[in-house]
Amino acid sequence: MLPKKFRLSRQEFKDVMKDGKMASGKLMGILIAQNSKVKTQNLLPKAGIIVSKKLSNKAVVRNKLKRRLRAALQNILPETLGIHLVILPNRRTIDATVEDLKKEIGHLIIKN
Repeated sequence: MLPKKFRLSRQEFKDVMKDGKMASGKLMGILIAQNSKVKTQNLLPKAGIIVSKKLSNKAVVRNKLKRRLRAALQNILPETLGIHLVILPNRRTIDATVEDLKKEIGHLIIKN
């Protein structure tokens, strides 16, 4: 579980969905918004994850994917400052390892 200070609030989530820039990779898409766009004075990075039922109808599979994404984010978020992320995984993410997810997230953050 991500610590509360690294989780997006409902309003921050809406702001990132509205104003964020999309970066897409093989495993996922990421919406990234800088602090100036999301209207906060806080420099802590924050993240949210959206796993659609399109990926799997089984809650077990979706929850397992969210746990792996959170594990990947725990190492990446403390290193980044002033960004808010919303992660949108695709079907290929289901079979990916945590290491693959870390690489992909890091690459997409640098790309954007």
